Amino acid sequence: MFRSIPLILSAALLATGCVGKAKYEDAVAQLAAEQQRNQQLSADLSGTRAANESLEQYAGELESDVDEMRRALQELRSRQSLADERIAQYRDLTERFAEMIDSGALEVKIVDGRMVLNLTNDILFPSGSAALSPEGKETIQQVAEILTTMQDREYQIEGHTDDKPISSKQFPSNWELGSARALTVVKALEEGGMQPTSLSAASFAYYKPVGSNDTEQGRAENRRIEIVLLPDLSELPGFDQLEQLAQN
Repeated sequence: MFRSIPLILSAALLATGCVGKAKYEDAVAQLAAEQQRNQQLSADLSGTRAANESLEQYAGELESDVDEMRRALQELRSRQSLADERIAQYRDLTERFAEMIDSGALEVKIVDGRMVLNLTNDILFPSGSAALSPEGKETIQQVAEILTTMQDREYQIEGHTDDKPISSKQFPSNWELGSARALTVVKALEEGGMQPTSLSAASFAYYKPVGSNDTEQGRAENRRIEIVLLPDLSELPGFDQLEQLAQN
């Protein structure tokens, strides 16, 4: 369009004879300059549009990053809340069993992220036996009285032995000895008032030692009953996603 203007203007000026060559050249130069300015404005407009599109894209990415940071912060707060709750539960457990802890009857420990009541077999059982001693019966009764005050919890009773093998008609191996002792404690806890639906038993024989089996002290530490407070899986991170996955 702009290229045709000088030709039209030239024809008009020549036809009228009203202007000289200098004015004609000046008018053509002004038109060329205007055309150049228009082209520059068009380029600037294209650049502005591109910049706006880039800013919009950046704004979208920034908003996405902010949303992701908010989700991460919410998850962090949730994990911190869960950690604070577990710390409070641990303190509460140690306070409830403070008298038994002080007497040396049991320990409250954290094993693999779970709260555990650790009772040595030397207090609970005679050597090579799964029958509770009088002191053992009294100890388990005390434990049951305290655990019955803790609502909506489940417990796994675990039997552990040292690495000295046993082989008898009653206990063909350490597996049977560990399981028999765990079941004896389960029954004693039930007799002490605990709900059987909250109890389970397991045997680990000598495969999860806490001390060295090369020393008598270490072997004594390995001969133990652990009452494990099972976690509520619904409180663990990712539970909802796992439950949904299992339903698909």
